[in-house]
Amino acid sequence: MTIIQHCERYHIPLFIVRSKADLQIKNILGDQFDYDEGEEDAVEKYKKHHSAARQLLIDSTRKNLDKNLEMANLAKRPVFIISSNSMHALMTEKWNWRNAANVIDEANLLQAVLKAAHTRRYGAQAPAKDYSTVVKQNMAANQSSTNVLGFD
Repeated sequence: MTIIQHCERYHIPLFIVRSKADLQIKNILGDQFDYDEGEEDAVEKYKKHHSAARQLLIDSTRKNLDKNLEMANLAKRPVFIISSNSMHALMTEKWNWRNAANVIDEANLLQAVLKAAHTRRYGAQAPAKDYSTVVKQNMAANQSSTNVLGFD
């Protein structure tokens, strides 16, 4: 919370990121839904309970952050829930729409970081570039990682 306070005081862009979402979803599957990768029906159990475990992670993470920010008298702010595998797939030619079930906030994080970088470089008065199209184009066109950020 001290880091957040200092970033706010000195106007430093801050992104709260909850990483390793894929591993936490697997842990929730094992704890809450009795999922074990070695079982015969593991694939069916995974498909059946994955979205519930995913939503449980999202809800609990955001609720926990809001509670901690409120206790520290800090303004609410978003938390980006990501997995490095999904982020890597999104940023490289390995992306395909089958990865979409595992993506939570990876694209939103990229957009927020690019927007903050643009604002810091060109100021708040400069017209904001719409980085969502850059991310969407990468997802749709399977571009290589060398051009995904769309910097001129």
